[in-house]
Amino acid sequence: IQAPLEARTGAPARDSRKEILHRLDINPETYHQAFRAWKQWETKEPQALLQQLANLASKWLRPLESSKREICDKILLEQFLYDLDEETQWWVCCHRPGSSTEALQLPLNILRRPSAMRQC
Repeated sequence: IQAPLEARTGAPARDSRKEILHRLDINPETYHQAFRAWKQWETKEPQALLQQLANLASKWLRPLESSKREICDKILLEQFLYDLDEETQWWVCCHRPGSSTEALQLPLNILRRPSAMRQC
């Protein structure tokens, strides 16, 4: 029987978990992409489907760590990107905006300076 991780490493288990997730490049965006890519036919049972989606959404939106405003902004950003034309959507996503306000500025800059579209 092994001792708890904290006792073996001297570091709190929570910090070790964060470090592992960081090294594996697992972050809220990873879960966001998994949430968007999830196909209902991958799960036969409706209850399991809803449970899986809720799990991915929770890991993406992090309701215990994010404010209501931050969660709403993530959802708003998602819909904004979805509604852009394909070329503009690609260009905005290429710049990885952190908020809906940042995402809005990118196409506005293109309107002011069309040559900016080439920079990605």
